This record gives sequence, structure tokens and C-alpha cells, in this order.
Amino acid sequence: MVSRTLLILLVLALAACSASPSRESGPARPAPPVEKSKPVTTTARPAADLIQQGRLARVQGDYQRAQGLLQRAQRIDSQDAQVYLELSLLYSAQGQSAQAKTMAERGLLYCASSTCTALRKQL
Repeated sequence: MVSRTLLILLVLALAACSASPSRESGPARPAPPVEKSKPVTTTARPAADLIQQGRLARVQGDYQRAQGLLQRAQRIDSQDAQVYLELSLLYSAQGQSAQAKTMAERGLLYCASSTCTALRKQL
């Protein structure tokens, strides 16, 4: 009799452990942490913001800042032809025609139609 009672209690205990808890009983579970989203940029190119800032600095005559921004963009995306176009234009503005030509030639390796045209003008 004792073993039968023990067996029934054991079966009930195991059944209680395997039963899924109801949603109404017990404390509420905390919600999983929500990942903070990164700011959305308007362009798909990773270095586009740096290129734009570099272009603006070049137009304003701040060549040192422009060069730093564009070289940083180049490190981020070394296959973005727009980086090489802007570097070529920067070197041209500084009177460094050999470097301007080198950047234009390198940019032609990665260019799309409109950027290719602009890079060819730098040669």
C-alpha cells in the first residue's frame, strides 16, 4: 500500500513538473531586452557620410580636414569609386596633379557609370 501511494505521488509530481504553466498563474515574465536600433542613414554606402563631409570641407578650402575625412572613408570602403573621385578632386585643388591622376586611375577600378565619367575627366 505504501509503495502504491508513493508511486501515485511520484507520478503526480512528474506530471506537475512537465505541465506547462498557465498564462494567468504565477508572476509575469519580464520582456526580452529590446536592441536599440542604429541610426538610419539615407545611403547604402558605408562611407557616404564621410565622403559628403570631405567634399564640403574641400569646397570650403579646408583641405587638411577634407583629406582626413576622405582617407577615413577610404579605410572604411576601399572599393567606393566616389572616395577616389573626391581624393582626386582634392589633390587637383591643391595642385598635386600626379596624385590626382593616381587617385582617378585607382577609382576607375571600382566605378559606376556617372562616377567613371567624372574620374576620366581627372585624367
